[in-house]
Amino acid sequence: MMRLTHVFHWNSWRWLALLLIGLVLAGAAPRTQAHGYIVRSIPEDRSVVGRAPNQVQVWFSEGLEPRFSTIAVYNQSGDRVDLGESGVDPRNSTRLIAALPGDLPQGAYLVRLRPVFTSDGHAVSDTLVFWVGEQVGNVEAGGASGAAVTGEVLWRVALNLALILLAGAYWTYALVLRPAWQNPRYALGNLPPRVMQRLSGLVWAGLGMALSVNLVALFQISTRLFEAPLQTVLRDNLWEIVLQGTNFGDVWQVRMGLLVFMLLIQVVAAQQARNRPGSTHVLWLVNGTLVLPLLATQSLISHAAGAPLWGVGGLAGGVWPSGGGGGLDWRGVGAGAGATPGACAAGRRRT
Repeated sequence: MMRLTHVFHWNSWRWLALLLIGLVLAGAAPRTQAHGYIVRSIPEDRSVVGRAPNQVQVWFSEGLEPRFSTIAVYNQSGDRVDLGESGVDPRNSTRLIAALPGDLPQGAYLVRLRPVFTSDGHAVSDTLVFWVGEQVGNVEAGGASGAAVTGEVLWRVALNLALILLAGAYWTYALVLRPAWQNPRYALGNLPPRVMQRLSGLVWAGLGMALSVNLVALFQISTRLFEAPLQTVLRDNLWEIVLQGTNFGDVWQVRMGLLVFMLLIQVVAAQQARNRPGSTHVLWLVNGTLVLPLLATQSLISHAAGAPLWGVGGLAGGVWPSGGGGGLDWRGVGAGAGATPGACAAGRRRT
């Protein structure tokens, strides 16, 4: 009874400490934009200029993908007036420029923007307006249309859940359950078969979910960048351009490589479970280590301002079941296997 009471109070204090740390980090974390944004423009939005500029320039908070980011200037009749020499400045990836003829007549002009940010592959539509000569008419800028796309939101959430599930399963095994039991009577991971079976189920579910969602992510981003239906993306192999020509594609390949490698290791561990059960521990530790760079890939495809928070958030989510809540979340598993903290200790002494 004393031991159980002690464990309960120990976990209560740990919950409180983690809650306080979380509140401190939340208060200290910088407030960030959901995605990249316009820093400034020349001419400024809704400004009136005395004579026509020779170019329109728009600066953004993050670097842009040159192959997909566009800028175009239209007069109030809807005719395009820029010279076609438009796009990302090769000397400054945060700037979009559009060259204009020197004889633009007075009137209103719309600047239609579609920046694609290098950091996360997110595309935003925006419209600016300026006047040459004097402000006439009631021309309104369209404003930013950076609302989250449902498909992108779903796969990002699903991928985060899958990676956190993998981290939680591997690290709970390595940091909580095996140190608690570590009973030589159980050759497979030094844990009761029922516990290892449940952990393996979580790992297989996490790997399957992560691999599937990663494929969905590639096709969703491709349809978004090319503004084309999935059939066109698949038929014309447009996804290959995204895979080879963008930061998102580079990170995607790294993440897929890590997931496939982890899957192979897990397959080997399953095959060796009967013949060489002692190798399970080493193989699971290897995969538990590979989860770290896997979580880091989430930071590499998030917007620049919030990138560090993605990796930290995933790390915290994975550690929670194995550290912060381990004594509470896994107590039922221990009880189901017929083991309390005292019983685990007694089992180690008997062996």
